Amino acid sequence: MATKSASAHQTAKIIIDGQAIESDTNKFEDAVSGLDIEAKKTNAAGKEQTINMVDDYRKFTQDVMPKVIKSYNDLQAFVAYQSDKDALSPEDPSKSMLPALYGSTELNQAKEVLFQFSTSVGNKSLENVLGIGFESDPNRTDAPAGTQFMAVTDYSKFEDAIKDLDSIKSLFANTSQVKNIGAPNASTMEVRDLNGRLPTYLQGKAIAVDVALDAAGAVTNIQATLPDGTVVNGNYDLAKQKISFDNDSLLKDLELTFLNGGENSKTVQFSVTASNGIADLAVQKADDLVGANVVIDGKLKNAIERAVDQVKSKVLKQNEEIERLEQRIKSIKEKAKADMISINHMDILGDYGKCYTKYV
Repeated sequence: MATKSASAHQTAKIIIDGQAIESDTNKFEDAVSGLDIEAKKTNAAGKEQTINMVDDYRKFTQDVMPKVIKSYNDLQAFVAYQSDKDALSPEDPSKSMLPALYGSTELNQAKEVLFQFSTSVGNKSLENVLGIGFESDPNRTDAPAGTQFMAVTDYSKFEDAIKDLDSIKSLFANTSQVKNIGAPNASTMEVRDLNGRLPTYLQGKAIAVDVALDAAGAVTNIQATLPDGTVVNGNYDLAKQKISFDNDSLLKDLELTFLNGGENSKTVQFSVTASNGIADLAVQKADDLVGANVVIDGKLKNAIERAVDQVKSKVLKQNEEIERLEQRIKSIKEKAKADMISINHMDILGDYGKCYTKYV
């Protein structure tokens, strides 16, 4: 990469691989994607400088993954505690209490979010790609003993893995590839969205998609053939140029974009390969759990609020019951006091009777 800069106090200019870039200062932000350049002095006439770039993995190892691990473990601790019917009371550890969200649908959905990180997607998992496994942590007191927390269990594998960013991306994010097969054509297709989890046997496997066009170039039929020969019918939305598949099919979560390149009276064929990433799957589960608007629509938040309301209601009922008991105790005390007075009166009368009998 060659660079050249102008003298100080002028508009600075550098030339990168033949492309001139100017700046009002000597700093060129994002001159190359992800790279800032600061010109310190002008180049000698005809002299170029070469900049060598290497990936810095420290941000991923020291910032990104620690945050991922902490977020996972905090949610794991919360879910594990809420799932323990014999959980100890935070106020009084000597007593057990039934957690507010125990047995709720939202808690089970939260477990699904965590499950996505511990599962294998397209024969890829945190453990076999990054050396990140799950183990108990005796230092965590906010979850039942034996709760499995995320941790780097194989540092050698972890250090080697982070040097292959494509592999990491394919592990965390949905990946896809579309190829034109059959007779060459000018039409294009790409994966538009992957809204859920593909069946395991379809992860990373080629799916043949045939699009039939009539004499006017309109889409008349769409069929996807799975690796086992199963045929799934598709639907085309011309306005959105979107292909979707029947809701009860194995491809219900897959959406494609198709653009006719001016062809007609033929069937164009494509090969579609897609794989889920564990982070995307977890996000999808989390979106389903929390909702688009966490404040208003969040299912987990609503569940917690309902649990809080239930606790408040129980406390109110307990307070009312305590008040009734106090009134009952007060009434019993007053009755007991009245009874004691009556007894005392009877004793006095009894003594008077004895005295009267003695002296009569």
